[in-house]
Amino acid sequence: MNAVVYGHGTVGKATAHAFGIKNYFSRSDANISLGDAARLRYHFICLPTPLEGTRYQIEPIKSLITQLHDLSKGQSVFILRSTILPGTTKALVSATGTDAIVHAPEFLSEITSTQDAETPDLVVIGSDRKNYRDDVAGIFKARYKGVDIIETDSVTAELIKCSRNAFYSTKVLFANEIYEIAQRVGGNYETVKNALYKSNWIGKNHLEVYYKRADWEGARRGLHGKCLPKDIRALAEFSQSKLLKTVVGLDDEYNE
Repeated sequence: MNAVVYGHGTVGKATAHAFGIKNYFSRSDANISLGDAARLRYHFICLPTPLEGTRYQIEPIKSLITQLHDLSKGQSVFILRSTILPGTTKALVSATGTDAIVHAPEFLSEITSTQDAETPDLVVIGSDRKNYRDDVAGIFKARYKGVDIIETDSVTAELIKCSRNAFYSTKVLFANEIYEIAQRVGGNYETVKNALYKSNWIGKNHLEVYYKRADWEGARRGLHGKCLPKDIRALAEFSQSKLLKTVVGLDDEYNE
């Protein structure tokens, strides 16, 4: 494919693997120069979006798109895989001078990222320019035959990604609350959890109460990992949702 992946972490590597993209560029490692990359058509941007306070840090993405747009003389299409708040793509279009920006968020778990990228349950393509949306959708349709593909505007695509992670976070904190109830009344939470998992409406993940990592002593409660803690906080602050702010407050309590 006439493409390059930016960011060589979990999302970048999984995206490159799924699409058979050999070219990659990151701050610490690259097999192509920025100048040579700019000659390619498709730019899959998989940069992390850490929080600055309660907002995502998108300056590196903006800077990268601006540089590549200038170098490519307007021939590039930018495919954002990173998690961003609703309205970010529109802001990037205004700031970078190119409207060839499409949000195609990833839906990966860190542990099963390669498998998730190979066999996604959902593909979302969001752009406010139909020609670029159709262009990128064609790439995904060719790669993922038979997969549900939602083509929509950029704000809706951004909100789909944010809302999925916010729901997963809510589910984790719901599980923690049910665990507390089980402790108080003498119920067996593991049995409750396994019963809940048997419902197709609930899904198979996010009801574990204790989170474990190899570099920790023991296990911890609440939200952990690279995505859920930051994503629920970003969307809660952005939306001022009472529900999401409550979820954040509960997580703070469990992580005290």
